Amino acid sequence: MTIGVNERYPAVKAKGEFKNRMRRANEVLFLVGSKMTLEQLQKDSYRIANAHGFYDDIPEEAKTDSTFLGSRLMLMVSEFAEALEEIRAGVDPRLIYYNTNKPDKPEGFIIELADAIIRVADTAEWLGLDLAHAIKIKQEYNESREYKHGKTI
Repeated sequence: MTIGVNERYPAVKAKGEFKNRMRRANEVLFLVGSKMTLEQLQKDSYRIANAHGFYDDIPEEAKTDSTFLGSRLMLMVSEFAEALEEIRAGVDPRLIYYNTNKPDKPEGFIIELADAIIRVADTAEWLGLDLAHAIKIKQEYNESREYKHGKTI
């Protein structure tokens, strides 16, 4: 199943197709079908953010400043809030569409999820964290947990 509205960009594929094509836990499968390691995602996300001024004038001590780190987390949360707004507007979550005021700007639920992941990856790289390793550790732990982690929902 393919859904899309613009020939310049690949269409979104149904969730099951992505799952069947994923090979390793430390790979991210992009809509265009290419793979990128989390390490490369982190590096690219940070490189792009840095090149666009998002790290200008940020001192090294900001890496341990709870207020600054809290603001970074809230920027991640804001992307999830934008994804929620797509759902509330009744937009099919598989749809990528384009802003009429900015025709090259992709929009949609999946795009907002991508934005959140990009912000996580960018911040992790800036902090020198290994997301792939952390995800592997967490997934191994999750495998050992009880059904629904002992909760009812």
